[in-house]
Amino acid sequence: MKTTLVIALFVAIVARLMADEVKAWSGWAHKKIRRRAVAKLPVECRDRYDEEWESGLEEIPGELFKIIYSIGLLRAAYQIRGAALKSTVRTEVLFSPLKRLFDIAISGITLLALAPAILAISLGVKLNSHGPIFFSSDRIGKNGRVLRCLKFRTMARVTNVIRITKLGRFLRKYSLDELPLLFNVLRGDLSIVGPRPLMASELESGSIGQRRLDVTPGITGLWQLQSRKDQNLSYSKVLDDAYVNNWSVWLDFKILLRTILFVLAGQDSDW
Repeated sequence: MKTTLVIALFVAIVARLMADEVKAWSGWAHKKIRRRAVAKLPVECRDRYDEEWESGLEEIPGELFKIIYSIGLLRAAYQIRGAALKSTVRTEVLFSPLKRLFDIAISGITLLALAPAILAISLGVKLNSHGPIFFSSDRIGKNGRVLRCLKFRTMARVTNVIRITKLGRFLRKYSLDELPLLFNVLRGDLSIVGPRPLMASELESGSIGQRRLDVTPGITGLWQLQSRKDQNLSYSKVLDDAYVNNWSVWLDFKILLRTILFVLAGQDSDW
């Protein structure tokens, strides 16, 4: 009899301790699942859903039902994300030809209007220092295609050290060194607005998502604008992904307007 009482007491204590452990674990689990669900949502609606889902979770009685509710939230987040991506794809398909026409019109008109200035800059670069007029660099474009991007040369070798020239400093300040990139836009290699053109090393690192390669890179974009303020950006991928996942005609318009203001203010960008 005494043995039975001891065993019963032991079982009761263990059950109590296990109940506390299970309760603690379940509390951690449903919070973790909810946070993961919010992270899967499109950026623009995370705050709203985060607040709604948290208040809804507090009203659910019992830890087990909270976990079930949280799993439902995660499933809903994937559905919301999928619908948003489909909407973005439809928007891109609809406006892609329009964006291409816009690129051709803007680059063509700008090149014609600034033809005298482009010739003067070409002559100035040639006479200012030894070396070619243009500087070329290979970048990765849409679908992983290698692009050769052209800029006016702004650097020169001085006593075995490569330094920026006086003319080059002026060209960079007002982004005039990027004028030859408009020829890349005419060819379809670049867009006026888009994510930053990738270097081969970035693609080889494996940290670039496939969606990033589905979009034509641009002369200006979210990263390019931010780099005018901070030359030591450590979150370029975040900005590029944000542009790709939230692309719209209105976003392109705002980026282009801000770029014009930055250029007029003499804030250069270096990509």
